[in-house]
Amino acid sequence: MVYHFFSQWKNVETELSSLRQELIEMEEFFKIRVEMHALIWQEIQKKSIDFAKLYDTARELLLFYKDARYTAGYQLLLQKIQKVKTSDITQTEINQFYELIHILSEKMEHEKRSSIILLEELLAGKFSDKSRFYEIQDLLKVEEQFLLVDDEALNKLIESFLIKKNPGAGAVGYVRLLEAISRGIVRCEQGVLWRGPKQIQGVRIVGNKIILKGDHYSSIQQARWIQGDKLLYASMSDPFSYFVERGRLQGLTSVEIQKMLGIKNAQAVVGLEIEIFPEQVYLKVGEKIPTHFAIAELKREQVRRVITLAHLI
Repeated sequence: MVYHFFSQWKNVETELSSLRQELIEMEEFFKIRVEMHALIWQEIQKKSIDFAKLYDTARELLLFYKDARYTAGYQLLLQKIQKVKTSDITQTEINQFYELIHILSEKMEHEKRSSIILLEELLAGKFSDKSRFYEIQDLLKVEEQFLLVDDEALNKLIESFLIKKNPGAGAVGYVRLLEAISRGIVRCEQGVLWRGPKQIQGVRIVGNKIILKGDHYSSIQQARWIQGDKLLYASMSDPFSYFVERGRLQGLTSVEIQKMLGIKNAQAVVGLEIEIFPEQVYLKVGEKIPTHFAIAELKREQVRRVITLAHLI
């Protein structure tokens, strides 16, 4: 089973309670934060700033951040998840949902601290550094990745303010795993993924998390860095980590691999095993190509181990 965590848990009814209302409230609070941060950002970008409008928005947003009714939402969810008993979802999946909400709760606390500093600086007329804004944008991007709020106006703000990126640095063909399953591009059976009659290699589903064993191609220096740090670094311009089905490109030349993957350097390969949430996974599939994987916001703690040491092709 692979599903979107928030959508699934909105529909879960237990003998104790439902989490639906809390999840909806966190989505609404997310919308408020994005909208008001975007208004502030747009205002400070102007040559002629409307300070009355700027201060009113900053003051209102600061009140939201200081109101526990809003910021304690994830903590309340954590308390309620611990009490969940239902036959509809396994204990493994309950634990995984708890893990996700714990991550979002930590991100929220980090964002709250940074936002309060930023807003108080604005209200004191001392704002001079935009780096804190970029930090807040990055934290909001992580939350947006899991909430997937269906709101056209908000999505436009996300595109302009959070500068949401698609995998492949402009290349076409990647689709979210959850969308690929819903559209029948791939299917999930007995804990593995299938593309037509062929099993997608290196993918295993445990509860509602994805265990992926994949190959990453790059320069030998970068491959060795990845091996040593156990982390595949993404960039601000392309915040995804890329893998291809394990072992599927053996025997090809460096030039052939570069062409197939659309990359500039395929001098070496390193293999990693990672454990990620389904919302992070994008796929690129085709009849004549191995499956490509793009992982959004891959964290160091999600890398389980190096399975293939870095080596030249």
